[in-house]
Amino acid sequence: MRILFLGEYSGAFLEICKGLNKLDVETYRISDGDSYKHIPTDYLIKVKPFSNRYASILHYKVWNRLGISRLFLFLKIWKSLKMKLIGYDVVMLNNPRFFPFGDLINRYIVSYLVKHNKKIFMAVLGDDYYVDRWYFANDNKSLMYKMQKKDKIIFELFFGKYLTDYIVKKATAIIAPTWYINLLMNGLAKRQS
Repeated sequence: MRILFLGEYSGAFLEICKGLNKLDVETYRISDGDSYKHIPTDYLIKVKPFSNRYASILHYKVWNRLGISRLFLFLKIWKSLKMKLIGYDVVMLNNPRFFPFGDLINRYIVSYLVKHNKKIFMAVLGDDYYVDRWYFANDNKSLMYKMQKKDKIIFELFFGKYLTDYIVKKATAIIAPTWYINLLMNGLAKRQS
């Protein structure tokens, strides 16, 4: 069996792979090292922080909002990356934003994964549309959400919903705590009615 793990969340996939490798399951991991945590991976997507203020503003105010964050990095590595995304029995995503690209680019990658692999699973590790929406709807006071501005998050939630719903439709299964599944099912039920 061959399993591809995309993204990382505090070393969760690293530890799962260690256990699977002991059982002679072939694993391969692709991530950005979980950003500043620099968690080891088989194929590292190197993301450099923006060195100047204007590039950073352009990134957060425009590219993120358009769902095409780090488009130039994606175009630069896509030729070599796409060959590493095919021929697996199972592909495991850590969440809808598994790579450090915008939501529309990650959606494109998911459509590629669906065509070239047997099964796709998504874990609920980290943020996604339904978790973010719940936090804002319930006026949660966690530090992470205090730090995010609502005007920024509204645009991200639009594309985030599009990406999350697409993966939910295409995935074999979602691996999540029960509370998350209830959020997800309530959101999808409201959309269909």
